[in-house]
Amino acid sequence: MDVNRDTFSFPSSDKSSALHACAWYVPGQAPRAVIQLTHGMSEHIARYDDFACHLVQRGLFVCGHDHIGHGKSVALIDRLCCLPCDADVCMEEDINILRREATARFSLEGIPWFLFGHSMGSYLVRACLLDGAADGYRQRACDTDPCAAGLAGAILCGTGQVPKPLSIAGVALAQLIARARGADYRSAFLDDFGTGTFERAVPENRTSFDWLNSDPSGVDAYVSDELCGVMFSAGGYRAIGHLTGRVSAPDCGKLLPNGFPILMIAGADDPVGNRGRGVQAVARALRAGSQAQVDVHLYPGMRHEILNEPRHTDVYDDVDRWLDEVLGENTQEK
Repeated sequence: MDVNRDTFSFPSSDKSSALHACAWYVPGQAPRAVIQLTHGMSEHIARYDDFACHLVQRGLFVCGHDHIGHGKSVALIDRLCCLPCDADVCMEEDINILRREATARFSLEGIPWFLFGHSMGSYLVRACLLDGAADGYRQRACDTDPCAAGLAGAILCGTGQVPKPLSIAGVALAQLIARARGADYRSAFLDDFGTGTFERAVPENRTSFDWLNSDPSGVDAYVSDELCGVMFSAGGYRAIGHLTGRVSAPDCGKLLPNGFPILMIAGADDPVGNRGRGVQAVARALRAGSQAQVDVHLYPGMRHEILNEPRHTDVYDDVDRWLDEVLGENTQEK
């Protein structure tokens, strides 16, 4: 089955960036659902090509984009991960914009729509859910505003639960540095505050990014990618702190529609999810005060980037099964 990869651009809500986007699909095939991918910090959407192609083989349409300050959405490579202090608001709105753009460009009206977010992307998807993206769950999309129809479900990959005091401290520190040195300033101290605990979670690490993958070759692929691993600016860290604090309320689930399906997947050795404990805490919060259907899968021996782990097909299979259940289909043999 030949998979088309169409690239296009659309204007960001920041009023200045043209965002690079990609759609994966089989021409002439009516998709049974759409999966919109949202990538993590300091990476880009092309890294999801294998996963996207797998989903297309399963009869899905897949789309995603490079966030502001990331990947091919940046004109100059030295501007990678230089983000304004309100970048989280822009990135969340850009997810909605892509949904409208892709719906119109590829005639996707009325097709069940799922959001998939990894790492920072998972926090952005959680923000979308809290801000009403799931409202109108299971309603048919309307032509004028496809986002008004809600979502069919959401997949949170490599997410975590940041304690509120830590988010507040991170925002205050990043804001102080941004005011003193500018939002584009890269602070090693701030970077260590933001991600240093992840690096130190892996004893005798070979690189600063061993926490991403249990397979050294997977780590090396990330390190050798010039669009990955770039230090976030002070403005970017301020935005991340604000985002994580906003979505970590213990009763966030009360805003979700009854029965709304959420799949949470993470490595059991992922420090971002506190080796599963943070993932379970998020699941409890999402279930609290609602009847949301939250399924959790933790993968022993896997770290943060479970889609790039040697046993990533285990993850693919679980995603397939969950999608089949939500869509009311039994297509495992396709």
